[in-house]
Amino acid sequence: GAGVSSALIAVISRKLELSRAEKHVNNFMADSKLTNQRKNAAALVLQQTWPVYKDFF
Repeated sequence: GAGVSSALIAVISRKLELSRAEKHVNNFMADSKLTNQRKNAAALVLQQTWPVYKDFF
């Protein structure tokens, strides 16, 4: 019972693990998403603060 269950879980978890190349692609995509979010946040800050800056000078 318990031995079969643990063996089955080990086999399934090994099948679900990402290969090294898949990990690199996954990390690249996550970094790209974060970079894009950071750029969008910076653009939003500029859009919101530009009128204040423009009227100040």
